[in-house]
Amino acid sequence: MRRSIWGGREQQPKTENALRVIDIPEQLAKLLREHVAGLTGYLFSTRKRNPPPQRATLRALHAAGATSGFHSFRRYRAAVLRKARVPEDLIGLWLGHARNLTDRYAMQLTDDLAFRSEWCERAGLEFQLVNNGIQNVVSY
Repeated sequence: MRRSIWGGREQQPKTENALRVIDIPEQLAKLLREHVAGLTGYLFSTRKRNPPPQRATLRALHAAGATSGFHSFRRYRAAVLRKARVPEDLIGLWLGHARNLTDRYAMQLTDDLAFRSEWCERAGLEFQLVNNGIQNVVSY
């Protein structure tokens, strides 16, 4: 993650912690590669290939049945990673949490792609991608 959108305009992320690599399981990476094949611009965009307005995206999220906002995705991912017993240093790196002194010592994790990939695949998504849809595999 190297750029952010605010007020419909692309800008630098607001903090240094926002600058990060986002590792995703291969199952999702494959789906995203197929989705963007031949496309340019943003992963999620309007018909004119502009970034979608935040309000419109939130309305679509609520229309799909969500009862909370965007931050719920981070909380969900944090819970999935903890249940998978992913090392706390990786959880902090992936979620972009503020760094303390210990985190600075562990920054070598940023460069250790094999370690990050192994844990990313172990943690998984907590849902399955089925026929271009999502099937929840978690029972609450």
